[in-house]
Amino acid sequence: MDNGFADSDDEEEGKKAATKKPKASDDLYAGSLSFKAGKSSNTCLYYVEYSKLKNNGNGLDPHDRNELASELSKAESEEAALKTTLQQMTVETAKLLSEPTNEEATARLETEEAALAGLKSQVEEGRKLKVNEKHKQQTKRRIDNMATQWRKRRRICMDFLISMEENTDGTISAKKCLAGDGQIEIDSDEAVAKASVEYGKKKRARPMGKKKTSMATKSGKTEGSGVPPSESFVAVMLDSQGCVQRVHLDEEGV
Repeated sequence: MDNGFADSDDEEEGKKAATKKPKASDDLYAGSLSFKAGKSSNTCLYYVEYSKLKNNGNGLDPHDRNELASELSKAESEEAALKTTLQQMTVETAKLLSEPTNEEATARLETEEAALAGLKSQVEEGRKLKVNEKHKQQTKRRIDNMATQWRKRRRICMDFLISMEENTDGTISAKKCLAGDGQIEIDSDEAVAKASVEYGKKKRARPMGKKKTSMATKSGKTEGSGVPPSESFVAVMLDSQGCVQRVHLDEEGV
């Protein structure tokens, strides 16, 4: 008798054979690793047959290798460009941080504008003085003449005091007389300057009252627009070279 299920069995076996995994011989790299047995385990040799690899084991294809080198060069160029841009941005950032902000610039501008206005007023005053150059020269000649007479009288006074000290064997001291503590009362430059400094310091220590405004003009402006006088200037003296020197309250050693 014929078996009615014979055909169905063949069909099932065909399906199972179709669903089986591919053998190792179907792998691209199958047989690449070879083994050569030796007399002992230490003499056994394992080796790889690179001829089955891509491009016969010589690495990438020339086309792929050139493309990879091109991409690498392009990436290096982009990296260098980005580093240059970063360096420029760092320098610009440091420059911007060193510059003042808008608020600081506005405040500084207002201060500089006020200082500029003061300088312009001083320039205008200086131009007025340039017109009076003749009067300036006359005043300078008068000051030089008075300073010459001052030096001459000082020299006569010093010669007199020195001779008196020598003739009296030190009984009359020139130094004490100049300081105002000697036997001869003399209004020396040092004593006058010292008294002026003491008076100026006492005056400065007094409480200031309400300042009186000048009514010289109807517009309410103060009388005189020249250079304001120095409140610390109290006296003049002759220095070691015979030149006129100003004495101020804030100077030490007076």
